[in-house]
Amino acid sequence: TINHNSIRIHGRSRLERQFREMSEIWMTVYVQNIEFIPLIIEEYNLKKLRVILGKSMSLAWKKTHDVELFEKLAKWQIDGTLEVRVAINNWDMHEKWYLCWNETRDHFVELNGSANPTKTGSGASGKQSNRMTRIDIKGDYESDSYYKSLIKEWEWYVQNSVEFFCSLIELLENEPEIEWRPKIVKWMESEGQSDAADPIEVLTIQQEIASGAHASSVKAKEKIKENIKYLKLFMKLSPLRSVFKKLF
Repeated sequence: TINHNSIRIHGRSRLERQFREMSEIWMTVYVQNIEFIPLIIEEYNLKKLRVILGKSMSLAWKKTHDVELFEKLAKWQIDGTLEVRVAINNWDMHEKWYLCWNETRDHFVELNGSANPTKTGSGASGKQSNRMTRIDIKGDYESDSYYKSLIKEWEWYVQNSVEFFCSLIELLENEPEIEWRPKIVKWMESEGQSDAADPIEVLTIQQEIASGAHASSVKAKEKIKENIKYLKLFMKLSPLRSVFKKLF
């Protein structure tokens, strides 16, 4: 049987409610923050989570997360629970698309709409409103033509993405877990990131994490650049510019 529903996502009807009773989820989401991943895996005890991050990012994101987060993500990737990929070929995959299966494999759900798995985008905080179309297929969904088309569509996203932080997995997969933390710290500091990372991007991501407004960083980034430009102009024109030079 196939059922179609249109759902508004908000504070009293959060996105995560749609994941109940699901054991495997594939998603393409447009976010710059990966902190939502352990929340979903742990809260719903997922057996498998495949995430395609729809926006290519520089390695500046390393500076915005902690060792414990990377430790969890690495463990899940190595044991097969998690797969994380990121868009390539200059694609911005702005979709918020979720394919979900229950444990007994007799119920499949597709969610497609505007809700991201972030604090504001999911309805966990703030007053952001989103809509999702939900399609439920129960029974022998694998023979359903619509289901087959979705799996075929998913392959396009796989082909236009690459594994994320695979260098970390290669570093840890043959090492005992007790030795992971110092290796993760070294990896986070590697490749000259302190010098090469774009400070505007780092500040933007950090602000998004603090506020929960991860869903779209373009306007935030432009606002930061604009504020910095005016600050520099003020410093140049101000009679206190010698004081500012000492402070900055």
